[in-house]
Amino acid sequence: NHNFIGHSYEDHDFFARLLFYTTNFSNTPKALCYDEGTWNIRKFKGFRAWFSLLGYEMSFHGIYMYHFYHEEPNQNNYMSYRHKNHKIFYKNLANLKNYQIKPLLDKDALKNNILLLCSKEKLILNSLHSALVYIGNVISKNENYFFEDEKFNQDKLLDFLKQNNINKILFPNPYGNEKRLKIYKFAKSENIDFVCFDRGALPDSWFFDTNGFNYDSNLYNEENWNKVLSKSQILECKEYINSIIDGNNFLEKQGKRNFNYLKDKFFVNDKKIVFVPLQVESDTVIKYFTYKPFDWSGFLDIINDMAFKLRQTHIFLVKKHPLSLKIAKSKYKNLNFISNKTNIIDAISLCDVVVTLNSGVGLYAMIMNKPCINCANAFYNFQGLNFQAHNSDELLRFLVSDLKIDYNKVLKFIWYLKNNFYSFGKSYYKKSFNNGRFYNKVYKIDFYKIVLENQCFLDVKNIDKVSYNFQSLIYTPYKFELYNKNIFIKLFNILIPDFIKTKISHMKFYRILKKFLFHRKEFFRDRKNKNKEKPYV
Repeated sequence: NHNFIGHSYEDHDFFARLLFYTTNFSNTPKALCYDEGTWNIRKFKGFRAWFSLLGYEMSFHGIYMYHFYHEEPNQNNYMSYRHKNHKIFYKNLANLKNYQIKPLLDKDALKNNILLLCSKEKLILNSLHSALVYIGNVISKNENYFFEDEKFNQDKLLDFLKQNNINKILFPNPYGNEKRLKIYKFAKSENIDFVCFDRGALPDSWFFDTNGFNYDSNLYNEENWNKVLSKSQILECKEYINSIIDGNNFLEKQGKRNFNYLKDKFFVNDKKIVFVPLQVESDTVIKYFTYKPFDWSGFLDIINDMAFKLRQTHIFLVKKHPLSLKIAKSKYKNLNFISNKTNIIDAISLCDVVVTLNSGVGLYAMIMNKPCINCANAFYNFQGLNFQAHNSDELLRFLVSDLKIDYNKVLKFIWYLKNNFYSFGKSYYKKSFNNGRFYNKVYKIDFYKIVLENQCFLDVKNIDKVSYNFQSLIYTPYKFELYNKNIFIKLFNILIPDFIKTKISHMKFYRILKKFLFHRKEFFRDRKNKNKEKPYV
């Protein structure tokens, strides 16, 4: 942190950030901002006691660090900023949850000056914090800055890029608003380098696309992914797909799996089941990548008509998108609207075919070897992977056909997304309501894989914090104090003198009482197990 000048507490500041972001402690010292002033720590209190926990761990392994005596140098007032540094450190320590500094950049990213176009830069910068290491220096501007009386000022943008030596524009969903879209189209037409950032279609996935966004990007073109896979790559891809199907990590929150309930309710012999996952009406891919007659409402009307025409042979199951508002279900009397809590894996497993506009659920249909009919432009729509209907007649023809997909091509496409295109990170969201719909806004991403321009910069297997429970050796020096925080233990020690404890220490009652006071979880667990073992009379 460059706010620290000279000597003192800059190392403590670094260690506090390091511990907070990498380690979980079951017990943390009270009053972290308290300073014992010495490493001869007497109480489990303050940041020095916190830091000492891992120091004790090292000492138990016989590893020590010695700080040899030296005179305190004070060239250029090196030692004169101690009090000011203390204040900065205490302020940061009190706000650890929200405390971040600008990340160090990779040497190849140092030359990149990036213009970030967004209205709420804090959320984006916080989400991209660990990825910016490989992207470059970011300068943020609201799109409105480049508009005058709602008219895009191209010269103002070009001058801004030149004055700030900006060589790339970062778009978080370039279709997010009309002004950003105008700048995006201008950047493409003028061959200005850019990166589009948004959520991918696989669990935990995000993309940094330097060619376009979603359907308008040619990075999804077949020549990029339709390549021969080795046996080991095929096996790895299948294992990954199984982990998605058997897991519980979805793009949107899903209910618990209950396939048998769905089957008992809707399965009818000799009838095909059609699953129709709906999307949010105002979503980017609905607004910009659909066509007539399959706009959002037209799509539902046509599906309702299809359900009537095929009522003797097909059953249509429709699921509302988790973030959309209520649908006038009474208008669509031929459709079966399943519970909003239905898990999409159950619905896809039960169905014979999926029909969607361009929902990411279509990708799930592919990996589960189910044919998917797209009624809009989708980035994953290719011959052999799925089918595209341009009008109601084509949709009807597909629905009465025996559709099959090429699963080998599916594996190639998923392999490409997972290994050569998508980045991955554990994401944290907050839900908001705006413009008549719900939004999931990401505010933090812990990246464990980062891919930029077909180059992998980060790929780690585990980003979980290291955890220490109270039974860990690191708490040994503080256990007496921590145990004696318990009011029952204090009363026990006050009311029962040592000479009485000596006389009753061999008794079962005393051992049970000690377990209750010192190891309450074990006490109740043992009682529970003992009750289970009692025979029925």
